[in-house]
Amino acid sequence: MYERADKDLNAARIYVDLGRLDTAEPFAATAARTFGEANRRDGATAGVVLAELHVRAGEPRGLQLAHHAVSIVTKIGSVHARRQLEPLAVALEAQRSSDAQELVLQGYGVSAP
Repeated sequence: MYERADKDLNAARIYVDLGRLDTAEPFAATAARTFGEANRRDGATAGVVLAELHVRAGEPRGLQLAHHAVSIVTKIGSVHARRQLEPLAVALEAQRSSDAQELVLQGYGVSAP
């Protein structure tokens, strides 16, 4: 079960890197659902990828997914998971909204001014 979710997550990352966000979404969503809360680090990573592609697509749900992903990553304290926030932070910075900027700061453990 987790082996398949790992492959789905890898496929999602590849499609996001290629800019094929619509193709990446079902893979990322399946991985996030499969890993869920039981597999904290991989679940957090899948959530970050899912949030990134929704933010990059400009979907309204993107900020909500990003907020959830950032809060999970900051709770688990994994350096690997925190590194996975970098592409999401870039996508959020491109949004130029105050909510997106606040999430960027939160993801890096910085309090908003």
